[in-house]
Amino acid sequence: MIEQVRQRAQELDVLLAFLGRVAPEKGLDRAIGIARRAGVRLRIAAKIDLADERYYHQRIVPLLRHPLMEFVGGFERRRGKAPTLYPVACAPQAWAACAPFALLQACLGLEIDAASATVILRRPRLPQFLDWLSVRGLRIGESTLDLMFRRHDSSVAVNLVRREGDAEVDVLL
Repeated sequence: MIEQVRQRAQELDVLLAFLGRVAPEKGLDRAIGIARRAGVRLRIAAKIDLADERYYHQRIVPLLRHPLMEFVGGFERRRGKAPTLYPVACAPQAWAACAPFALLQACLGLEIDAASATVILRRPRLPQFLDWLSVRGLRIGESTLDLMFRRHDSSVAVNLVRREGDAEVDVLL
């Protein structure tokens, strides 16, 4: 079975996934073992209930200390206590640094075609609490752009405030 998992993962260029709850009966330790022996990445998205924290720390955490393992999950919130830090990753988590940019990219439908020096905005939107947004110093190759976004009811107006270089801006509504 291990060799089949390895071959199939390499053919399809995929990773394995475990979605669920960390508990002895769920088999996470077995999934980690299979992934490690097959040499395939495993992404784990799981909740850790208070009743299973000891099992998690004693049995699962040592297995996660491997470059092919990625754990995304958390502990139950305790009344009157701060959120529990993610015990097997950086604190703060590395992905947190890019979160504001990923949110902007999603809201504005922002795509950058570096080969043609073009910024593409697909159906840009701003959240209800944000009437305008200014993006300054957006670099595409040798070009720099400043853009202004203004929310109007259910649409967003886009203004090219400054352009240095030959970059283009395409707005697709």
